Amino acid sequence: MKNVILVSIAKQRWAIELGWVSDVITLEQVTIVPTAPADIYGVINFDGALIPVIDFLKFAETNPGQTNDRSTGETVAETLAKIAILVQVESVRIALRVDAVIEVTTLHDAESSWVDAAGSPAQLIDPVQLIEVIRTNIDSGIAQQRAHDSENAPKSRDR
Repeated sequence: MKNVILVSIAKQRWAIELGWVSDVITLEQVTIVPTAPADIYGVINFDGALIPVIDFLKFAETNPGQTNDRSTGETVAETLAKIAILVQVESVRIALRVDAVIEVTTLHDAESSWVDAAGSPAQLIDPVQLIEVIRTNIDSGIAQQRAHDSENAPKSRDR
């Protein structure tokens, strides 16, 4: 059994164990970071701390053609996914954009899947693995940017 918050993302049911959840918030203003990996939608200021907002669809691959338009300026007033689940793993906090919070419930292990009391399945999100993927994506992006910068750096001329 796992006590979870059940959410909807792209019309699918996902669950996050309550032990990882610190808050459920409404996304007021998201600041876009143009050089961030595609799965990082932007950042928010939450209680004075900058928290990355994660576009979970990039991880779930439920809508692989979806992209974020980062050309609209520094802030985005999003019409969908205005709810975020703040997740904390050790000292790392992230905000997962979700379409809706369904309920807080208990999931039961039913062979190879997790189901609620009504028998409806939900996929379990592993925040530790999610944060590791984000770190890998950021490290990869930094390495690519450094390689690009060194290739395009002005060449010094020897006299």
